[in-house]
Amino acid sequence: MKTLSLLNFSLIFKFKDPVLAGSILFTRKFLNLMPISTKLSRVNFIALTIAITLFISCRKKTEVPSPFAPKFTVTNFGPGADVVGGMITITGTEFGTDTAAIRVRFGGTKLTAPLTVENDRITVHVPTYAVTGKIDVIKGGITMSTIVAFEVLPDRNSYAEYGQIYFAGNEMLPGGKHFATSGAAAGNIIAFSARVSNVEPGFPSPSTVVDIYNVVTRRWKTVNKNISEYVCVAAAGNKIAFAGISNVEIYDAKEDEWTTAKLSVPRYGVAAAGAGNKIVFAGGNLYSSQGPTSDVVDIYDVSTNTWSTAKLSIGRTNIAGAAAGNKILFAGGLTGTSNSRIDIYNVSNNQWTTKELSRSYSRLTGAGIGNRAIFYGGGSPNDRYLEVYDDNVGITGKLNVPDNMVGNATGAAGTKILFTASGFRNVNCYDVSLDAFTTLTGSAGGRNGAGVKNKIIVNTDNGSYDIYTLTQ
Repeated sequence: MKTLSLLNFSLIFKFKDPVLAGSILFTRKFLNLMPISTKLSRVNFIALTIAITLFISCRKKTEVPSPFAPKFTVTNFGPGADVVGGMITITGTEFGTDTAAIRVRFGGTKLTAPLTVENDRITVHVPTYAVTGKIDVIKGGITMSTIVAFEVLPDRNSYAEYGQIYFAGNEMLPGGKHFATSGAAAGNIIAFSARVSNVEPGFPSPSTVVDIYNVVTRRWKTVNKNISEYVCVAAAGNKIAFAGISNVEIYDAKEDEWTTAKLSVPRYGVAAAGAGNKIVFAGGNLYSSQGPTSDVVDIYDVSTNTWSTAKLSIGRTNIAGAAAGNKILFAGGLTGTSNSRIDIYNVSNNQWTTKELSRSYSRLTGAGIGNRAIFYGGGSPNDRYLEVYDDNVGITGKLNVPDNMVGNATGAAGTKILFTASGFRNVNCYDVSLDAFTTLTGSAGGRNGAGVKNKIIVNTDNGSYDIYTLTQ
């Protein structure tokens, strides 16, 4: 056997590796204590040295962080669960403000870019490929993760499992009273065109703002928009369109972006409704609010961002619009006298058909849930009937309503439709699945409303918003 002095330790120490040098010194001292009969060969010595080196190297060491490594933390996120397309807020520190420097990952899937980045928060949409799991934030090659997992919910359009509804409270927005002219919902957003004033304005009146409520974050924001009077609002996909006499302001609820367009023919008192990938504006008055009735229809395809036109079977104004399944219905209206006609547009094949209400109504409002559209003639005691259109079977007949029921079909969510009226705090709620009415009490009389998922919001006589929540 060769002795240990045969090894050239100077070559090892020349690399100045303290771990390896320490391993060799330890091995030599260990071998010196062994009996001569058990001395190791050179090969065995090298193997023992490597084993000790690996053992020492794997021990926990105190790392000295690089002064150039980005330092940031992830502290929380909310909401804890949402559908694809929902907006999530991630809180932390030292994120910076550069969206290009941040990437987010849901459940270990592909990276996605954030919507906004502030030093203490990031907003991001839940991407289509997201799965339930922890959220990773990546910056400068460093990954920080949330402590708990985010849950990706199934995309439910109706929330039919929510069987109860209650008045959840009232909110007055900053800057004065907000009197809404109309509202609609898309994605997680309910939006209203409104005029801000400290005195009640006459209607119709120009809308100077759009009030936007996110049903997931439960936060409001107000955007200045000078939308012309006689505005109507409808939604499809992720877009909400506000049409005035001529101009159309289009809000993308997913991207939080605005674009503009124009109706093919300027007109007053236009009806609007949306389904599938189409928003449709129908009828109205030409030249003025008292002008001749129009049969013009403008169709906006939200998926291709293109416009086309069509014509109603009868030109009229003050029409009630509502959606049922893949159909958009324009019912009733005035041609000088009241009318019972329903023009039905199939968004899937671009075909039009007609049906008739059971009678003509002097005033009609409509709302849609799932495959049903509900029309209410609340203009006078003799008109207080609900007419139900089912996309599978057509008109199912008219229903009697409670004696105290007045006003408009204001907003719908889940299986519920609310009916409100200016000057009346009582709110009638119709459940289409139970075919039954209940009565709620709001903070004030209700003007206009809209709903999505488990929220219905109603603009009130005092310029605030009543919020109704659906629960299981």
